[in-house]
Amino acid sequence: MLEQCPGLAEILRAELEVEEVALVAWHPDIKEFIRNAFAPIEVKQVSIQYDPLFEQEVAKVVISEDDLEEADFRSRTAAKLTQQDLELVLKDDS
Repeated sequence: MLEQCPGLAEILRAELEVEEVALVAWHPDIKEFIRNAFAPIEVKQVSIQYDPLFEQEVAKVVISEDDLEEADFRSRTAAKLTQQDLELVLKDDS
């Protein structure tokens, strides 16, 4: 559906008077929703694990080291949308 509204981000940005708007396609599977929040970054893997120390789930998101800067920004958006703690894990592409 978002593909059908190419100007939606610009309209929202102007209406809300903000510099950036992130549009993320919702998915009922939390792992796929997290992947969508990181787009266009290629997410290698998403795993959800329970952290007994903090008594909550943590989503581990595996990305390429080349995508770290952009992924750091996108992880904040993904964490807010999914209400999950996220941990970025770097995978060497070599």
